[in-house]
Amino acid sequence: MFDRIEKNTFKLKEGLDDSWTNGEHTVTLRQLLIVTKDIPVTEFSTEKLKDISLHANNPDEQDRIDKSDLQYPVLIFINRDNTIKYIVDGHHRIQKAIKTNLPTIKTKLIPFDDLPDDYKKVLG
Repeated sequence: MFDRIEKNTFKLKEGLDDSWTNGEHTVTLRQLLIVTKDIPVTEFSTEKLKDISLHANNPDEQDRIDKSDLQYPVLIFINRDNTIKYIVDGHHRIQKAIKTNLPTIKTKLIPFDDLPDDYKKVLG
């Protein structure tokens, strides 16, 4: 999924061309990984993500869930009060962790308000 290029920085491999746009600006997953490279990877409770993660009951996504690689962190935007704003990347990995009964998953908790303003406009 990702290739490690330096500590906490990843470059995209084939199939990870995710991007978000608001018509005027675009943010790619690659750009997001670069601006969040200094945010540490932590372990986060899969139970707390169960109700907000997508694809749980979608049979069309089961193959992608099974093939997802849990060594790479899930990216989650958090609010100033440390509540989850939303999961920006990693729904398939979360579902795999839940499916295999893992109590935690590698996660980057990204303070949304600390992102560059143009990122917030696109990702908000």
